[in-house]
Amino acid sequence: MKFIDAYYVPENIVIALAGKVEMNKIIEDLERLFGKVKTKTTVKNPFPPVNHSLVQNIYRDVGQVQICLGSPGLPQDHPQIYPLYVLNSVLGGGLSSRLVQEIREERGLAYSVYSYHSSFSDAGLFTFYAGTRPENYEQVIHLIIKEAFDISRNGISEKELQKAKEQLKGNLYLGLESVGSRMTRIGKSLLSLNRLVTPEEVVTNIDKVTTDEVKELAKQLFQEDKFTITTIGPLKHIKQKEFFFKGVL
Repeated sequence: MKFIDAYYVPENIVIALAGKVEMNKIIEDLERLFGKVKTKTTVKNPFPPVNHSLVQNIYRDVGQVQICLGSPGLPQDHPQIYPLYVLNSVLGGGLSSRLVQEIREERGLAYSVYSYHSSFSDAGLFTFYAGTRPENYEQVIHLIIKEAFDISRNGISEKELQKAKEQLKGNLYLGLESVGSRMTRIGKSLLSLNRLVTPEEVVTNIDKVTTDEVKELAKQLFQEDKFTITTIGPLKHIKQKEFFFKGVL
């Protein structure tokens, strides 16, 4: 209740709408519902969370090992956010991505393997996920790290760049067909950036991304001392980080 009282205040609230709405009527209703709520300024935490690199295992008596590898990502207003979108798409953002092709299609080590990024107003997280058999978890982690560091050293091809751009723009346009997605875009944009990012702006910035920018970003993100590795499954213990990076660095 203390947390709600401190942070769920008018200054921190955005109400987003999309669809067939009458704005004048909506504003009247919102004024009636929230107009009497007292304004109370709350100082937000000015410091982003600090990354702690570690390796941990949580034992569960289940059939598969669930794997997450994470490293610090980028906040939403970072100038490299669009190269990040492309990097994620190439690495694990779809069925034609490097991780899916190498780990699932070529080796059959995991049915589900992907990467994703979570970007907030002051920090971000880049994450790799895979689910595999206990006897394969070491190899899967090693292959994920190998693919990540390959981009940091050798970059991506022009073909991969163009394919990622088209995928990102296609997903954007498909999302605009959903009223719920439009509403969510408005809310997230206003909450994190205090402005509305239009689809046209997104497309323009995606088209500007170069292979050199993606390579440089991968160098920044993918460093051994920034990675955290977590497994959940029927493992008694997990190897130390140096084991998984051996032969990659």
